[in-house]
This record gives sequence, structure tokens and C-alpha cells, in this order.
Amino acid sequence: QVVITSVTFDSNKEYMIFLRRLDTPLILNDGTEITHTAMILPPEVYISAFSCSGFDGYADFFITRTDGRSIYRRNSTGDFKTAANILRILENVTFLHGETFEQLKESLYFTTGESLEFEYENKNYYVSMAPIVTPDWIVLLIVPTEQMQSGAENLLSAAMQRIILMAVIGVLVAAIIIFCFVSAVNMRIRAAQQKQLNAALKKAADEANSANLAKSEFLSHMSHDLRTPLNGILGMIERAEESPDLTDELRNCLSDIHSASNHLNALINDVLD
Repeated sequence: QVVITSVTFDSNKEYMIFLRRLDTPLILNDGTEITHTAMILPPEVYISAFSCSGFDGYADFFITRTDGRSIYRRNSTGDFKTAANILRILENVTFLHGETFEQLKESLYFTTGESLEFEYENKNYYVSMAPIVTPDWIVLLIVPTEQMQSGAENLLSAAMQRIILMAVIGVLVAAIIIFCFVSAVNMRIRAAQQKQLNAALKKAADEANSANLAKSEFLSHMSHDLRTPLNGILGMIERAEESPDLTDELRNCLSDIHSASNHLNALINDVLD
């Protein structure tokens, strides 16, 4: 291997390397063949982009391929940080609320954002997935359910303290204003959530319609492009078999072709069905 580089490496650092094979190798004047280009990034360039400061450091952060192989694993105190392929662990867990491992794999393959809850070694977790711009790459986050609940309890506790403080130092008018403000915020949150849900449902419906149209168009072309020439072959064979000048050898060959064509026609019909 010939390596041409201007990078000074620090052996005590972790680097991320993006490697790409050239479509056509580059031949230098001295005959050296260049086959790949690489971009090498030190941690300070990408570490902030892959940070997950929430959940008290108990979240496991992955960037994986659709088959579950880890491209990047964020160091944390989580329970899954050493998994080279996260699917090998998740295929043995118990998913809750009627969800399944096949649903998880489908979400990875079709790069749809989704969150599932599962039980692993007597402990509950949430696994959340979201696609990114790079094809076949998924951001995957695993958080203990108790950390999710703890975060929610902390938020509720802080809100309650503020409400109590305002009640102690305020007057009745101030309490009414706070109540109205909280109600308005809740209504806006519910409206925003409903808007996001409606947008997601519309997008899913549009994608399903597009997929159905593409499938119908594909099957229509396949039906015409496969059956038309095969029907022509069968017709020509039948005409040839009617010829009185055929030798026994040619008649046997035409019979074999006829039989094979009928078999192929049946296979095509089964596939299209």
C-alpha cells in the first residue's frame, strides 16, 4: 500500500476516517497507483456533533448501518456501549406494548424515525431511531426507562416549586394569570403535537400512495414486456408445428420448446400474481 498524507497523527487520540474508493484508479508519473481518498477527523471536529448530554450520561448513542453494524459509538456509562452490532443484542430482548424485533428492523431498513420500549436483563429501555442525510445511516439512542421517568419527574418537580413560590408571594390575580398562561402553553403544545402528527400521517399516506403507483406501473410494464414476446414465441412454435415438412427430430425439438415456453409462461404468471 502506498499512502500519501499530510496528517500528523497523535496516537493517544481517537480519529474518525472516511474512506472512498476511486471509480477509476489514478496513475502517477512514476507508476504509483492511487486507489482511495480518505478524510481523517480528530475528535474535536466531530465530538460535539455526537454528544448526548441528557439522561445523566446513561444514554447509549450509536450511528449504525441499516443492518445494525456500528459506524460510531459514543462513549458513555450506558449498558450497550460495547455492541459492535446493536441488532445482535436487540434480537434477544423482549419488546413491550405489542412491538416486535421485526418492527425495529423494518424501521432501520426503511429509515423511519421511531421509538420502541423493551426489557433487557430485568430492566426497561427505550430505543429511538432517526434517519440522517447519508444513505443507509441511522442515529440510534438507547435510554433506560427509569432515566426517562426521572427526567419527567424532575421537570414536574421544578414546575411545582415555581407554582408554590408564586402562590406564596403572589395574590389571587397573579395566580389567575399563571393558570391562564399554563393553559395557553398546554394548548399550544397540544396544537403543535397534533400538527406534527398530522404532517407525519400525511407524509406516510403520500409515500404509501407513491409506492402503490410505482408498484402498479412496474407490474404493468413487467406484464407487457414479459408476456408479449413469450406469446409471440408460442404462436410461432404452433405455426411451425403445423408445417407438413417437419422431420421427426425438428418436431421433437419444437415440442420441447413448446413445453419449456408453457412452463416459463406459468412461472411468469405466478411471479406477477
